[in-house]
Amino acid sequence: MGARAATGPITTYAAAELRAQRARLEMTYDELAARAGLSKPAVMGALKGRQAIAMENYFALCRALEIDGVRLFAEAVRAEEAAGQAATPEPEKSYGQPQTMQEIKQRRLRADAMPVEEAADDRPRIGEDDDWEPR
Repeated sequence: MGARAATGPITTYAAAELRAQRARLEMTYDELAARAGLSKPAVMGALKGRQAIAMENYFALCRALEIDGVRLFAEAVRAEEAAGQAATPEPEKSYGQPQTMQEIKQRRLRADAMPVEEAADDRPRIGEDDDWEPR
């Protein structure tokens, strides 16, 4: 059994639009496969978004479903970019260095942390000879 290519948000978006158009046209998988010149399992896999769609198959499906494939691809890319921008905050300046998620988390923790001097000064005082020690 061969390895499947990973799918991403663009494939998922395009597959959803292809499924919707198939439903609007009330076309069966068999009819779509015949019109696109593909096998039924290839059509079903592509429309369910479980596998990456080869470009030739993608455009064959678009032609069979009377969809402008270039426009659909551009919409999918724009939707993926918009989702990526909404999900991620503005990145910190890395000064040309790539940042890992661990580095970003560490920088945020350091920025939010209270300086040691302040933390020590905020401890409750019991008396003049307080022998305060951390717990």
